[in-house]
Amino acid sequence: MFWDNEYKSKERVWGEGPSELAIAAVEYVESCKKPNNEPVSILDIGCGYGRDVMYFSEHLSCSVLGIDISEEAIGMARTTSRELSKGDVQFRCCDFTELGRSIYDVVSSVFG
Repeated sequence: MFWDNEYKSKERVWGEGPSELAIAAVEYVESCKKPNNEPVSILDIGCGYGRDVMYFSEHLSCSVLGIDISEEAIGMARTTSRELSKGDVQFRCCDFTELGRSIYDVVSSVFG
């Protein structure tokens, strides 16, 4: 698969920091917090190596699921998440059509 080959080098092809979409999403979510400051649920489709997932986790009270079709990218994301001891962060190697019925407060997709 193309993306597995791209990620095998472990190079962070999209950079280290979050995408502009993730930054804007955090600002928006902070402006309309849930009652009692409940955590928001976030789905990141095409999360790659998890840069936006990590950003969400660092800046919001949230649970985040990052999905990508590349096993290499998901492996990188899981490693980074363990190293940074992230809270309620999960990664799955799958296509979004495999998720079944779920409800999320925020759905993000830069490249998905």
